[in-house]
Amino acid sequence: MDPIRIALVHHKQPENTLLQHGEQLAHLLFGAHSYCITAHNPEVLLFISGGSEQQAVSYCKKNNFPLLLAGSENNAFAAATEVLSYCHEKKNWAKRFSTEHPDAINEILEYIWVIRQLTALRSQSLGLIGDVSDWLVNSIVAPRRLEQVTGMKIKHFPWHTLPDPEKETCPENFLSAFTHAPFQSIYGSGSLYGLLKSHILAHQLAGVSVECFSLVKKKQITACLPLALLNAEGIPAACEGDMISLTGMMLIKAVTGHIPWMANIVMVHDNEVRFAHCTVPLNMPESQMITTHYETGMGTAVKGRLQQGNYTLVRFNSPLTQVFIAEAVTKAAPEIPEACRTQLVLELNKSEAQLLRDKPLGNHHLIFPGHYAHRLQKMAEVLNLATNFSS
Repeated sequence: MDPIRIALVHHKQPENTLLQHGEQLAHLLFGAHSYCITAHNPEVLLFISGGSEQQAVSYCKKNNFPLLLAGSENNAFAAATEVLSYCHEKKNWAKRFSTEHPDAINEILEYIWVIRQLTALRSQSLGLIGDVSDWLVNSIVAPRRLEQVTGMKIKHFPWHTLPDPEKETCPENFLSAFTHAPFQSIYGSGSLYGLLKSHILAHQLAGVSVECFSLVKKKQITACLPLALLNAEGIPAACEGDMISLTGMMLIKAVTGHIPWMANIVMVHDNEVRFAHCTVPLNMPESQMITTHYETGMGTAVKGRLQQGNYTLVRFNSPLTQVFIAEAVTKAAPEIPEACRTQLVLELNKSEAQLLRDKPLGNHHLIFPGHYAHRLQKMAEVLNLATNFSS
């Protein structure tokens, strides 16, 4: 982690003793970590006296995510309170911490991590290959809103602007990833993978969402295997042209390091929810086999066996104002034939299951191993998104 950038904020013409006290306080708080005291783009504003409000505001105007840190002495906390209220009045995000709280520094470090990762997403490009599938009536994100919230931009590539995937070659790394499948059954999917990978590199796309059903109807080629491999390679790849899911995949990858599985809700029973889809990041299941695509019976799809244990479940709404976050645990259950190939049953708490049953934000949900609600809640807070944890 790069050094934490800290600015000492104080009244005008501070005494040397006050500045020395500020440096000692910074070392006491952050000495176990790499940090520097700087006036250039500071991440943490360490208040060491009152009368520091104007100096702090000048920093806040240049920093979208200021972290305010103050103790009770020298009217420092009072000054930080005034600046915090200023930021809120201007509808700018800011967070205040007390130097006297035992968890303050750990919380600041986690916020810095989240903020840095989200900042790194800005100006990245997401590709929409084809169009958003017409059944995704509540999963369309306005490009301007996406850029406003995340800084990411959408590049749209209709299928007719891309080469014919049937005329592409199947890369060796694709065949190596699916050695357990007959060559004849996966060659078409491999050609599509080669086309998508070349397009991603040529247009410097950070992630893609692919409208796949039109391709199945015209070419009998499915995108399930290509997307599974792209996700395993670290390139977020959603299907059905779902840009809300792709946005969530990008954000989740940024703050947790995981690329999630995009899945349908099959059914909600009490506090149990069954999910299914015909693709899954290839590095997520403990085992997998290649079969046909569920809805069409054509092409190829991934039937993965996911590990039992803890998972996190996420869904963003289409206006990018709200996100559902839940931690869950798997429940062993038999697969059902009337659903997509990869399946998973999760147990949630009853209030979260009730939200999925009565007030879902959409069908496609993002699922990945581990419990990350605490970090994702910070992500939502920084992006000014309401959550199911919000009061």
